[in-house]
Amino acid sequence: MPHLVAHDVSLSLGPTEVLRAASLTVSIGQRIGLLGANGAGKSSLLRILAGELEPTGGVVERHPGDVPIGLLHQEVVGAGDGTVSGHLSTRTGTGPAAEELEAAGAAIASGRPGADSRYSAALDRWLLLGGADFDHRVDQILEVVGLGPRRRHQRVATLSGGQRARLDLAAVLLHKAPILLLDEPTNDLDGEGLTLLEEHLLRPDKALVIVSHDRALLRGVVTDVAEIDDHTRTLASYAGGWAAYQSQRRAARARAEAEHQRYVDRRDDLAEQARRQREWARHGMTSAVRRPRDGDKNIRQAHIARAQRTAGRAARTERALARLDPVAKPFQGWRLDLDLATAERSGDLVAELSGAVVRRGPFTLGPVDLALHFGERVALVGANGSGKSTLVAAMLGRLPLADGSRRVGPSVVVGELGQDRDDFAGEGSLLEVFTQAVGVAPQPARSSLAKLGLGADDVDRPARSLSPGERTRAVLAGFQMRRANLLVLDEPTNHLDLEAIEQLERALAEFGGTLVVVSHDRAFVEALEVERTWHLRQGQLVSPGGHAGSTSP
Repeated sequence: MPHLVAHDVSLSLGPTEVLRAASLTVSIGQRIGLLGANGAGKSSLLRILAGELEPTGGVVERHPGDVPIGLLHQEVVGAGDGTVSGHLSTRTGTGPAAEELEAAGAAIASGRPGADSRYSAALDRWLLLGGADFDHRVDQILEVVGLGPRRRHQRVATLSGGQRARLDLAAVLLHKAPILLLDEPTNDLDGEGLTLLEEHLLRPDKALVIVSHDRALLRGVVTDVAEIDDHTRTLASYAGGWAAYQSQRRAARARAEAEHQRYVDRRDDLAEQARRQREWARHGMTSAVRRPRDGDKNIRQAHIARAQRTAGRAARTERALARLDPVAKPFQGWRLDLDLATAERSGDLVAELSGAVVRRGPFTLGPVDLALHFGERVALVGANGSGKSTLVAAMLGRLPLADGSRRVGPSVVVGELGQDRDDFAGEGSLLEVFTQAVGVAPQPARSSLAKLGLGADDVDRPARSLSPGERTRAVLAGFQMRRANLLVLDEPTNHLDLEAIEQLERALAEFGGTLVVVSHDRAFVEALEVERTWHLRQGQLVSPGGHAGSTSP
């Protein structure tokens, strides 16, 4: 059976240690969830496993040596340069395999030594990756994911964000490699797409390593968990699935905290015991020498001897303290220190649309009637392309209405997290772009960004160089300074690690203003305890007043 083994893999990028002696075995039937904080090295480890990145230490072995490994990156450079079909052939490896097969055939025709073996290996790889029926499968999969075969010749650059998410899903479904490495495959997928992905990942004929922040997917799919420790840069493995991982991790942390506390208690007890013994010895010696209770020198010498014995016990206690093996306090990594202080209360009516219609090319939203009141917590759901982002833009006044009316309360202060995270993608350093966008002085801006994990080394970087996760944190830092009373969050959990998502949930639970969330993260929406759910279907709001959990008629 094909499998992949990493032995003591280490990686350093310049002076920065990314991974230290990480070992992992990936076998058919295993579905490993790879976890770690943003920047912990998850994507780097995937690239090492796939052979794209050379480790600075250790080795990765493939069994057999020519087994294909598929890696689907989170962000694809140049993804919009070609057609849908060409993009899929590249991402699934069939395109490069076909090129190698053609080159091997040319080598045979020119009579080069070893060309026969090269051609045989190239043919085997092309067949294994599904090259023979690739065109047929592309049409089938494009139909399954909702894009349709008619889009196979469309340029990727012309696809919407939701359609690109469907295209990424198609690449996963098409990939024939027995070992598949997936970097955030759920980003921007809607409910139907998530269901298709989950069903595909449960197939028993593949070995998977999945980097994902989607707890519902991890809970339903993974058989094992591997986690990169942000402090030690080591990799720990947990067998038994998501629930077992959570239980084992809690138990391991509880043990570590208990061991540290036992060490602290023992250390403090010995230190206090030594202090008392030294004090008793000093006091006894002083009393014997300076204030003898009688003139008998033998009694005086006995008091001195007793004080010396006490001092000896103190010395032994101090040696025991010195021999005590220190137990470090369990490392508490960076935490998303988010305080969503609410601005002054807005009026009862936050936003209202009456018979509102928006037209964007061939797409029409509405007519829509809705009212959003202060303090409400609303989830906006619907398939990709149903008009969620358009509805948000119409409600906030960023798109003109072709018909109907709109009203936004006069005291409403909006904090918006857009799905494309382009708020701080302008020219200049992060600090320059942030201070201009938020309208604050540099020093408080530095403090706010630092609370979100963007420190001195980050604020002077070009804003465009920030990762999607870092841009998300910069937007959240802006929320802290604007003191919004209406938060509109479009897929807020994309690009955040699991710890940051849980901390965001806690911050939103304490937020006293109005909240509108667009999210396909099922666990996140459940944690927010929304009061109403707005369902959009093909530009129509089918349940504007329904309670959380209501379904479309």
